[in-house]
Amino acid sequence: MFDGAVCTEVLEHVPDPGLLLRELARVVRPGALAIVTVPFVFRYHPDPGDFVRFTPMGLGRELRAAGFDAELVGGVGGRIAALLLLLEGIHISIKLFVRTLVLAWTAMTPSHRIARLEPWSDWASHAVAVVRRRAVDGA
Repeated sequence: MFDGAVCTEVLEHVPDPGLLLRELARVVRPGALAIVTVPFVFRYHPDPGDFVRFTPMGLGRELRAAGFDAELVGGVGGRIAALLLLLEGIHISIKLFVRTLVLAWTAMTPSHRIARLEPWSDWASHAVAVVRRRAVDGA
């Protein structure tokens, strides 16, 4: 049994995410914390190998069904980052625009820089969950 787990940017790549989450719940001790992240709005969906996208609500539902209780579930990145990721996905060059306006922001893509301005929002580029395994399954 493990005292905790981190599962970041993995669930979208497995054919049965529920099975993976149930296995995660099986291998962590009761009461252990797990941190799970998944992309939500993202420009690249490789085929094969990228199967699903979760909303924050959907991620929470899957985690509860697997035996976890939510400590914190929500979206990060904010509406600006989500919009920029969508725009980048249709090949609009936001990078060049932002670089000309704010030279200090050139080290990262615009969506990642702007995500820092609005860290927790109903609009999200990624869904994040901090969950705790139930002490007694089904309780």
